Amino acid sequence: MNFDEIASEFEINNSYIWLNNCGVSVPHNSVTKAVTHYLSVFARNGILQKEYPPPILYNSITRKLADMFAVGTDEVTVIHNTNEGFSFLSYGLNLQPGDEILLPQNEYPSNVYPWQHWKDKGVQIRYVPETDSPETFIEIFKASLSDQVKVVSYSAVSWLSGMPFPLQEMGALCRERNILFAVDAAQGAGLVALKPREMNISFMAFSAWKWLMGPLGLGGMYISRELLSRLQPVFMGTGSVVNDEVYLPYRKELKANAERYVTSTASMIDWVWFDASLAMLQQIGFDRVRERITSLADCLTQELRARGFFLRNNDFPEHKTGIISAWREGLDADRTVRRLREFSIVAASRQGRIRFSPHLCNTEAQMKLAAEHLAQIAS
Repeated sequence: MNFDEIASEFEINNSYIWLNNCGVSVPHNSVTKAVTHYLSVFARNGILQKEYPPPILYNSITRKLADMFAVGTDEVTVIHNTNEGFSFLSYGLNLQPGDEILLPQNEYPSNVYPWQHWKDKGVQIRYVPETDSPETFIEIFKASLSDQVKVVSYSAVSWLSGMPFPLQEMGALCRERNILFAVDAAQGAGLVALKPREMNISFMAFSAWKWLMGPLGLGGMYISRELLSRLQPVFMGTGSVVNDEVYLPYRKELKANAERYVTSTASMIDWVWFDASLAMLQQIGFDRVRERITSLADCLTQELRARGFFLRNNDFPEHKTGIISAWREGLDADRTVRRLREFSIVAASRQGRIRFSPHLCNTEAQMKLAAEHLAQIAS
């Protein structure tokens, strides 16, 4: 099946040209069918239904995530969102007064607020300035490291500009200094190749509803085995302990893998949705999906440049991105995004620029049409 045929199986195309997939993506028809089937089965049989046993469904999701990240299934789990994941990490660490945490400037709040409690405990939070390229960034990042830095926590891709951060080089620098390297993969999972073991990443948290096309309110988390063994649990629930199907007597022994963070009853509809989305992406091929996203982004970049728009990224062949940040002198981004909606084109306004993010639901023809309408609005 070619990509135009795949795009035709997204219901959203009957209503919009959806170019805000790094914000909230949309489901493929196979996902709609899976969720509808689950509801039908549950309506007939309630919790006695046998087509979607929770342990089997959980294992199916974690196998797909482990395959995508080239890690063990025991190192990945399902959580609710990125912020929750970083709260698990931040509150589970044992930092000391005088230690430092390094974050990117203008980072998304999910990777900022969970660290704030350390300020009251004598731990300093420092921010690395933004740059215009991964190459210039790594020099500034390297200069920001010190003997006091114990944690580096960074997005895989900037949510504002779309610039991918050089995680391989960052991980190597952290390894040399014995610094814990954590990654907010909300904008990275499904868009860039994330290989935690190769990149010395000990922790990742990410939302399901962006590049992975999962449901709002669901996410994932990777914790290396070494980190899991020394991370204190933030809180415990029924699902955190061994033999969780037996409620009494109470016990303290935690599950030996990342599943300990699935603390209680999960939303099975969300799990069905996420599993079906991952199955669709896996069937196409995670690498092939990433290539398709960046190919569409390249197409849109060319169309916009031909019409006189400036673009912040997609100039770095070794650091491809799927997020386009465009502007033109005197153009009001908020107003422009509203005007685009009148043409049924969905984008986002970020820092005075118009942000586009294509996915499998899109086609090259849509990229050209979006550029044409943007130029019409700007004229």
